[in-house]
Amino acid sequence: MIVVLVILSVLLFAFTFIFAKSTWQYILTVVFGILFIGSITLMGMNYSHHFGMKEEKTLKEISIASSTDNDQVNILLYQPLGTSDEKIYLYKTKPSQKKLTQTGTNHVTNIVKTSDDNQALLKTETTRWVYKNSMYQMLFGISGNNKEYVSKENIFYIPKDWLELSTDQAKKLGEEMASKKDLLETETKNYVSSRLKEAITKDPTLATSKDKQSELSQAYATEYQRKMMSDMIKNITK
Repeated sequence: MIVVLVILSVLLFAFTFIFAKSTWQYILTVVFGILFIGSITLMGMNYSHHFGMKEEKTLKEISIASSTDNDQVNILLYQPLGTSDEKIYLYKTKPSQKKLTQTGTNHVTNIVKTSDDNQALLKTETTRWVYKNSMYQMLFGISGNNKEYVSKENIFYIPKDWLELSTDQAKKLGEEMASKKDLLETETKNYVSSRLKEAITKDPTLATSKDKQSELSQAYATEYQRKMMSDMIKNITK
């Protein structure tokens, strides 16, 4: 509509400017000139400052799964970009997903927070320019800038037992876990056996309760594996 107004006003301005002979015709010439300049100005303001528009935010929330197939620890991967602090994050929306989804780099902010929830979440807030009302859309809609992208903020909420690792750190962790697999199994068995003996010494009734022993063994194994995992992570992230 604004383009039509520009063309119409400039034609009418030229016509009245050429053929004006009376006062009211000169007034019309001035009016059409002002209309032409005003239309051009508004069109420029819409292009450069989004005149007639406002920012609209939309929120989307999805559950995410560990970025790796490691069954001992859940990991949220990121890839550093160059030498800056900027990163892209790599995640899955379900464990069976083969190709990782990555966050963008075009005016994207990524934030990672720990959560008391057991389910990892990704909340994404996307900001776009939209017209304030139908009048502005009718005037400037031809420019095609409705729903123009502005920015995106991704907030990852990960449970406390998740890790946030770079792709290089995750690779090193996988290699170290593979190289120490046999040692880890042996040490875990020894740790569980030792802790179980201590528990039976303190509470002899456990000696006849296989179910309770099994429960304790699982808890001790998890405890030791977490300690080993923590040591390996400290080693690769130092």
